[in-house]
This record gives sequence, structure tokens and C-alpha cells, in this order.
Amino acid sequence: MEPKPLPPMPVESSRAFFSEMEAEVDSIADLLREQAKDPFCVEITEKLKTIKSEKYPFQQRSDGVLVRVTKEGKQDRVVVPLSGLASILRKYHGLPLSAHLGARRVTTLMSDNFYWPRMRPTVRRWIRSCVVCQRRKTPRPMRAGLRQTMCTDAPFRTVAMDLVGILSPSEAGNGTPPYRYLLTMIDTFTRWPIIVPIADKTAPTVAHAAFTHLLCVHGCPNMILTDRGAEFVNKGFKAMCEDWNIPKIETSPRHSKANGHIERFHRYLNSAMTALTSTHGANWHLFADAMLFAYCTSVHDATGFSPFELLYGRRPRLPQVVHFNFRERDYKTEREYLISATEAMTTAYSKVRIQQQRMADKNRMRLEKHQQIVEYKVGEYVLLWRRQSKTIINGYNATKKLRASGKWVNTWTRPQIVTKRVSTNTYDVRDPETAQVSRSCHVNMMHPFTPWSDSVLTTDRTAFQSVPWKSGGEIAKEALIAVPLPEGKFGIGKLLEADDGDKLLFQWWGNDDESCTKTATFAPAWLKGSKKQLVHYYRHEPENPKHLPYTSRTGTPFVPCEINRDGVLLHDFEMEQVRVKAKGDLLAHKLSSAVRKAIESARSGWEVEESEASSIPSDLSSRSS
Repeated sequence: MEPKPLPPMPVESSRAFFSEMEAEVDSIADLLREQAKDPFCVEITEKLKTIKSEKYPFQQRSDGVLVRVTKEGKQDRVVVPLSGLASILRKYHGLPLSAHLGARRVTTLMSDNFYWPRMRPTVRRWIRSCVVCQRRKTPRPMRAGLRQTMCTDAPFRTVAMDLVGILSPSEAGNGTPPYRYLLTMIDTFTRWPIIVPIADKTAPTVAHAAFTHLLCVHGCPNMILTDRGAEFVNKGFKAMCEDWNIPKIETSPRHSKANGHIERFHRYLNSAMTALTSTHGANWHLFADAMLFAYCTSVHDATGFSPFELLYGRRPRLPQVVHFNFRERDYKTEREYLISATEAMTTAYSKVRIQQQRMADKNRMRLEKHQQIVEYKVGEYVLLWRRQSKTIINGYNATKKLRASGKWVNTWTRPQIVTKRVSTNTYDVRDPETAQVSRSCHVNMMHPFTPWSDSVLTTDRTAFQSVPWKSGGEIAKEALIAVPLPEGKFGIGKLLEADDGDKLLFQWWGNDDESCTKTATFAPAWLKGSKKQLVHYYRHEPENPKHLPYTSRTGTPFVPCEINRDGVLLHDFEMEQVRVKAKGDLLAHKLSSAVRKAIESARSGWEVEESEASSIPSDLSSRSS
């Protein structure tokens, strides 16, 4: 089995930045010690012994510190050795007194007192790799990605759906719960909208409203387009679409522009309902249909016709004109009306297709003047635009958590790793620390992050909180590992050794199959019996010292499982020891909820082909006995 490799976990940012041996420079003694070892400073010191000219830009002060001489009236600048750069930079960027200033301000402040070659680009690079700054100061690239359009050629081929709410309660009476939401649907060809007042946005409520007001009235569409809200992404709504053979596509997370038809209708709906509720009262469901009729009978710019005319093949007889006795065309027979309506709709549909394409091309050309083509490579670091938690720690009481102001939270996640290109504008990314996968992220929600180096991710030491597991990188011997199995399962094992080909040998500790619950326990697997009737069992210690471990390379009657280092989901985690009283009070191990969640999240981002299932032991469903 060769699953897709997991990008390596970034190492601690306390590693060296500029030289192998870095030191804290907090005093004159520290500075003299490091200058005496620095090649650049030593070279200048040697030159000072032979050069007596006052024009030479470097001198030694009376205390022995090497400085760069400046113009008269200005303070001489201390020459910073390579091993002390990180220490000085942290003092000017990261401490409360420095407050994560930008590169220009930090350079100006530092250049008054310190000097080293190529100071300005060094400071820019240092701050560019500060993840704390990037998560809050980076603007969102709203113009990133190519503009894509969607045109349909017939009514109710594609229907866009969304939800409006929470709204003010609209009392329905008769003991019915008040309406708090509007389920909105729109046909992308005729622009015919459907709105359904609902009391809640649970999966059964939304699915029943869509079935009643869309499928039972207009039939099954060829496609349904929704966002990734929980009311649309659930087993109930998915089952309804599968039962009626309706393909369902979803927009990128937090990218409302991808569902522009329904969002444009929402602009009209919200403005109209604001005007009506301020005039006619709070029970908005009583006049929602009247608002909808006004929209359906007015001409839409994208089609050149009203939704009513495109759907029914005739112009509506408006209530506003019924008293004026306007003359309407008379038809002698039903066939004459049928021919007239057919010709009218054929002509209208042809014009609509042309008009829709013309408007789509016009909008695309207008936006592409400012759009930026953005591409990311697999394994590249990016930030993901997503407002973070508002919980902060009380500085005086570490056990007490407070809620930060909405304007004082990070707008970007910590660095993520691109794992897959889904389409032209969307990518899958994974958090290298928690292994959580974010799918189909649009490029206008992503921003490149430049690590300091291959071994050091960021220049800020406080950027990451430690987690009780590792993802990628070296795996310690006898460390617990989690490996992907087919059908969304995962297996647990303990690493015994890794050969030169990076293939891992580990002892099985069990797997997470459909028959076990989240309270399932794990224990080392052992083999007993003859070669012809070899069986395995789970126990903290073998029943007999001669029993061998059940490993990933155990052959007949089992199937060996080949896993390389890149095939490990998580590793170096710990499990809690528990006693299984139902099995004779035997010792076993249990995954914590945090570790299990991280493993499941990492497993959801892997693809194990069914053809590879034969290489996975199929009898690992037994639990500790």
C-alpha cells in the first residue's frame, strides 16, 4: 500500500536561525564573547591592527566592543555577530515593548544602535516569517483566482439553494412554531425563485421543504447547487438527492460568490422585506409571497424577460391593471394558443441563452482585468482565511479564560500545507500539527506563507502550542503509530524498526472498525497455534513467552501490510491504561478523545484504493481479550 505522503511536521522554532551555534546577547560580556568568535568581526579586528586611518568605518570602543562609526553627532552602531542576530531581532520584534512592528519601523529603530551587513533584507525576511504578524496583518486576496461562470440551457436544469436566517419570529398561529428561517431556491435559467418559511434549519425540515416545494411542483432538477452549511451537507439531504438521482455540488467553504444566483436574489429579498416589515408589521411570512410575485413579474437583466414569462410562456395579468379592461389577444382554438405559446417560448429561450452568455462573458471580462492567477504546489505552506477563536488566557489567572474582542482575533489560521489541487481555484490543505483537513479552499481565502527555512517554520517561538502527537518527520523506535486502512478505518501499532528502504516493521495493536465504539481499547497483538492454524489475540503481555508478536510482515495465513514512513497518519502519541473487567481485569489501552479526533481527521484526508485492500490484514477487528 502506498498512500499519499503526509508533509512533514514543522520543527520547533527555537532551532538556530543564522548559525549552528546561536547565543543570547544580553550584556557587554555576551557581545564581546560572540564578536571574538565571529569570522566577520575577527576580520575587521585584524584590519584595525594595521589600518590607522580615521576614515575606516569600524573602530573598537574603550570597552573592546566593535562598532561602526557614523557621522558626527550620531551614536556609533554596535556590530552584531552572526550568532547574536536572532537574539537582537527578537528584542525588536516580539517582546511587548516592540509589539510586532513592521519591517520599516523595526529597521529604523535597529539601525540607530546596531549594524550588520544586509540589515534591511534580513529584517524583512525575519518579519515575513513571523506567523503571529502574518495571521493578523495579511489582507485577504479577494481578486485571486480565475473567474468561472455557469450557464444552463433550460428551465429547472440547475437549482441553487441557500438559507436566510436567523430572522425575527413570524407568528404562524394555530400552535405552529414561529418561522425563523427562509429556505430560498432559484432556477438559474429562468431566475424563478422559491421561498419557503421554516421554523428551524434541521436536516429533516430543510429536506422536506425542498421536496414539497421543488420536486413536487417543478420535478427533479438535473443538479442542485448549495453551500457547505450543515443543513445541506448531511445524510438526510444526501439521501434525498441519491433517491431521486439528483447530482449535488457544493461551493468552496466561505465563498458565497460561487453561488452568485441565489446571493443576488438575497440582495433583493432583504431590501424588499426590510421595506415591507417596516410598513406592514413583523409577521413577514404573510406578505413574503407578494414580494415574490413582484420579483417574478419584473424583467431580469440577465435574461431580458421576467421569470413568469419564461416559465409560463405568457405575460402575467397584474392585479394593478385588472380594473382598466386592457384588451388581451383572443385565441380561436387551443391549438392556436399552443402554437403561439410554443413559438414565443422557443424564441424567448433562444434569446435568453444568448443574453445569459453575453452577460457572463461581460462580467468575466470586467473582473478578469483585475483578477490574479494564483497557483500553489503540493507541500507548499499557506495561511487560510478563517477568523480564529476569541478565547484568551487571563494574564493574572491562567485557569480563567476570557473572550477577546472581535477585532482582536486572528483572521488567518496558522500555516497549513497544500495536499491536493482539487480544481483551478480550489485546494485541499492540512494543518501539520493537528492533521485536520480543510477541503476545497478557494484561492481568495489562501495566502502564501514563507517559512524561515526547511527546518524552521517561523521566527516566533510562541506561535504554536504543543500537541500530544506528531505528524510526519522521524518516528522514534517503539513509538505508537496510526496507519490508514480501507473504508475509512485506521490501525494502531508500535514501531519495532525501519529498514533502509524506509519500510516500517510494527506490531499491531488493533484497528478501528465499524463494530467497535469510541470506548474501544487497544493492546499488543500476539500469535499462537501451529503454522497451519495460526491465530492472533490481543493482550498486554503474551500468554506464553514463546508467542511471537503479530507484526505488519506476518505472512500466511495473514496478508503482510507494507507501510513506509510517509504512510503514517500520526505517531508518538500516548494511550491511557485501563482495566477491562469484562475480560478478566486485563490491562489494555484507550485513545484519548483528542488523539482519536486527530487520527480520524488525518484519515479523512487519505485515499486508500480498494484494490490495495488485500494488503491490509482483514481480521484486525478483534479487541483486547
